[in-house]
Amino acid sequence: MFEEEVTMVENEISKRIQMRLNDNRLAFAKLNIPRFYIAGGALHKEEPNDYDLFPVVEKDFNSHFNISQEKQSNLKAKIWETPNAVTYKIDGITIQLCKFWKPTLAETVERFDFTHCKIGVEVNRVRYGRDSYAFLVSHSYVSPDYIRYRMLGYSEYNPKADCYPLSSLLRIGKYMNKGFIRSPYDVVFKILESFLERGYKSRQDFLDQLKGIDVGIDEAQRLTENAHILKHIYYLLTGDVIPQEEIVQKLMVEMGQIQNVVLRR
Repeated sequence: MFEEEVTMVENEISKRIQMRLNDNRLAFAKLNIPRFYIAGGALHKEEPNDYDLFPVVEKDFNSHFNISQEKQSNLKAKIWETPNAVTYKIDGITIQLCKFWKPTLAETVERFDFTHCKIGVEVNRVRYGRDSYAFLVSHSYVSPDYIRYRMLGYSEYNPKADCYPLSSLLRIGKYMNKGFIRSPYDVVFKILESFLERGYKSRQDFLDQLKGIDVGIDEAQRLTENAHILKHIYYLLTGDVIPQEEIVQKLMVEMGQIQNVVLRR
């Protein structure tokens, strides 16, 4: 029964994302990336706010991460650059190229910290004319954690070694608003437990955990509120105070800067 459920979900998400990609093929083709993974919320039934793309081949994303100011003037998109990702706005579609690489789709998906995000597909770009492309899903991966999410009807926090618990904490409000989380109290305690198990070496290490923030648009809207929460957590753990302005500055660095630029094929 479990294998049948997995196969059903894999077929469902593969069909859905392939249709979405081809409905917006011009936007995705402009990135000029032949293979990539898509994982997380973009595979759900609801229309996504953005698409998270991950490299199948690490070098395929490098040109986008190392783009110069001179080259930016020749692009046709808005870029939001953070230490974690480069985000493009192309033909009304928000596409985020994530900077971390894992050898397989399963390893990419399994590092996610919330169970509703733990699904992914591999996509190939196929040329069918001189300047025309289609996108095909070559295979998909559904984590057992995602099947658990489907069965329970709500998402759970599931920490991994390379996740950042504090950045997970800041996303709780967003996931609550979208109906993914049933009880914020259970999730908060699990995240704090994960943070205590991970530990931290210094104030800088505490702040460095904020690198887990992605595009940052939702988080930016709650910048002061998030800084206030982090300030209190640090005080409760250490008895010391980090100035709230220092936390705000760190959050702004991790969220990057938006630049208005143009994208051509």
